[in-house]
Amino acid sequence: INASKQYYNNLSTILSIHRQITTLIDPSNSFNLGSVIRGLNVTYTFNYSDNKASFIIGASWSETSPYYGFIPFLKDWGNGTYTIYLNTSNANVAASPFTFIFNISAIGNETQVISLDIDVTIIQTKIEGLTWNSPIARFLGLNQTVNFYFNDTVNNLPILGLTTDDIEVRNNETGALWDTGDFNWSLINPLDDGNYILNISTDGLDAGWYILKINASNSPNYDWGLAYLSFYLRGDFTQINMISVSDLEQQLTPTGLGYNYTTFLGSDLLLEFNITDLDDGTNITGAADQYIISYKNLVTLSVGAIPQTFSFIFQSPSYGTYSGNINTSVLMSPGYYLINITVVKLNYENTTFSFNLTLVNSQMNMVSLTNAGGTLTPTGIYNIYNSSVAVNINIEFNITDSESLNRLIARAADSYTIWYQNVDTGENGTLLETLGFNNPTSTYIGSIITSGLQTGNYMINVSVDILKYDIFPLIFNLTIVSTNVNIINITNPGGQLSPSGVGNFYSTTIAVDIDLAFNTTDAIFGNVITIGVGLLYEVSFENLDTLSTGTIINTLSEGGISHSGTLDISQFADGNYTITITINKSNAVVSSFNFNLRIILANSSIISISNPNGQLTPTGIGFFYETTIAVDITLIFNTTDSIFGNVITIGAGILYEISFENLDTFSTGTIINTLSEGGISHSGTL
Repeated sequence: INASKQYYNNLSTILSIHRQITTLIDPSNSFNLGSVIRGLNVTYTFNYSDNKASFIIGASWSETSPYYGFIPFLKDWGNGTYTIYLNTSNANVAASPFTFIFNISAIGNETQVISLDIDVTIIQTKIEGLTWNSPIARFLGLNQTVNFYFNDTVNNLPILGLTTDDIEVRNNETGALWDTGDFNWSLINPLDDGNYILNISTDGLDAGWYILKINASNSPNYDWGLAYLSFYLRGDFTQINMISVSDLEQQLTPTGLGYNYTTFLGSDLLLEFNITDLDDGTNITGAADQYIISYKNLVTLSVGAIPQTFSFIFQSPSYGTYSGNINTSVLMSPGYYLINITVVKLNYENTTFSFNLTLVNSQMNMVSLTNAGGTLTPTGIYNIYNSSVAVNINIEFNITDSESLNRLIARAADSYTIWYQNVDTGENGTLLETLGFNNPTSTYIGSIITSGLQTGNYMINVSVDILKYDIFPLIFNLTIVSTNVNIINITNPGGQLSPSGVGNFYSTTIAVDIDLAFNTTDAIFGNVITIGVGLLYEVSFENLDTLSTGTIINTLSEGGISHSGTLDISQFADGNYTITITINKSNAVVSSFNFNLRIILANSSIISISNPNGQLTPTGIGFFYETTIAVDITLIFNTTDSIFGNVITIGAGILYEISFENLDTFSTGTIINTLSEGGISHSGTL
């Protein structure tokens, strides 16, 4: 188009006018392609045609929005169908979807604007080929070194460019970030090929198992890769060195190969040991965190725990020992055991010391049994000890193991129990004792109070309670026999009586008492014994002529080493008697003995016969006294012991019977009298 006018410059312009045909996009000019993982392609296929449904080919396109990192490519299928390809490898992950807008046009046709919504999501990753060190010796101070390959699992490609900041290490147990107080962790990327080295600090950590949670991500386009690893930070190796093993009685010496000890059932053990650090050769000091004592019965295979009282004994800053009891007294059966001692201490590996322990029974062994007379010796197939009644027995015993008998339990007992059973009657009970431990001989000595036992056969059981020992009792058979009695003398007021004749009769005059002295002697040894408290005498008689019986009042008592007293027989008639004396102590018969006694009439001696005119004198054959008729006579006489001749008095209960016989007429009768006893004579009127 040209334009001109006078006095003006001519101007011209060119106008191109294109005739356009209306077009449309199928299925839509706007489309939400949804989510796509970064790195993958996303496509949109559409038809570009005119309003007469003729497809348009050879169209061109151009973006009208920012690229956002997409790599676009349009594919023309030659039939009006087009596919737009968007490569998301360079697109960053964003919080909201991208809107990618482009135009498509062809000459002579209407241009169409297409809008696509695309949500680029994070790439999935995986930590692969994970290797690490376990265990790590704590004393070396090494870090944990972890090797891994970080894989883009969407594209199966290495993820490059990770730095320490892209790594997160957590303690899986607590969930807290790994924090040792220094660098904590650092990442090395030596070859930039997706293989990484992660150094994790172990500085200041205690020995033990650790589980780490490792997160790796190249944010924002790569998801976290998660891996777990566990490793053991090893404490120093240790060794228990046993210094001594003692039971309650003595230090034990190991026997055979290894450590083999023998002790009493019921005994605890006292152990002392030290612990060596095998990594640096030093002695370990300080209290342990835990001491674990276990046992295994090597016969029954039963297992269990044993209490202990271990503690650390400081000796110097660089040396100390561990000492305490293990309560093997909880083991209830003799036999063979394996004992394991495990010491747990922070930053040291647990160490166990094992030894074999044989538990043996203990028993009481008789050393001697005596009474006041001497040593009792067992006799017969039942090893019966014989001892006299009314005496105590003295016992001495020791306590040894039941196998070798060469190991002693030698300490004061907590208590003693003496039990008896009368095997004849079944009676049983306990006896008092005065037992005690005798340190110089390592034996137990004392008396068993058997003086109250009656004669008979007994089983005696002596048991002792010492700490937790299980000690077999000492059992023996004891026969209690009566004591012997020796008569020292029998006297009456006139003197000592002597036995004579058949039956060894002691003769005494009627109307007088007798005094008896005797002692009791041990039936085994013959020594004189005393009865003591609880003594009781029973004196009885039997008249051998009339067979009448009864008891005799007496004043018997024990004094020193003999018994003596008076038997009241003054009222006995003349005749022959057996006197029986039974000695009791606390209702137990100590002894019983008897002797024969003959009571004879007393003699009489006339002192004077007189009438009122004076004393009469016997004359002539027959020694007749002459007196005047019709007058009374006065008679004075005394009675004398038939054996000794001494004057005796009759005393209470005296009765005189006066009779006569006329020698000329042989008539008889009684005479009234006033006779009575006065002093040492009898007198009165007939």
